[in-house]
Amino acid sequence: DSAAKPARSRRRRSRASGGRISSVRRRWRIWRGNPAANVRLAQAATFGAALFGAIGRGDSSLLNTLALIGVAATGWFEARYADAVGDFLPQAVKRGALARLAAGAALLLAGWWVPGLLGDPRSGWMDALCAGALFAGAALMLGGIARLVMTVGMRYAGRKLQERLDDDF
Repeated sequence: DSAAKPARSRRRRSRASGGRISSVRRRWRIWRGNPAANVRLAQAATFGAALFGAIGRGDSSLLNTLALIGVAATGWFEARYADAVGDFLPQAVKRGALARLAAGAALLLAGWWVPGLLGDPRSGWMDALCAGALFAGAALMLGGIARLVMTVGMRYAGRKLQERLDDDF
């Protein structure tokens, strides 16, 4: 009975696992190539910046550094989204950029001014909320600026380059 079954070699098993790994890599590349994934990652980075800023409250340099990394990641992912979609839907990307700039400015100013308006006896949760709003506002503003640069700025640069190429020397 055992002689009837062929023995599986090691080489065959390693190829099977290698195929699985390459299919995971292929799925990862497909997911990363989707512009909606960049939007979700930017939203997660904005939430992370707000969370780490709220937990750090300006006292912990490690958590504030993580919040600033979240701010930078938001700008990176928003720029990737605008680069992928900006050629096809420039007006929608521009409207989204302006909405992010407005919301970011409101959060940034609220996180900056509310502690000063409340005076000295403020609670710990209000400090955390204001610090989170400060970092979330910075992340949204950087994301909006990145979207504008990747759509309006790139179109302007393309027009100027085409004008230079059209000029006769």
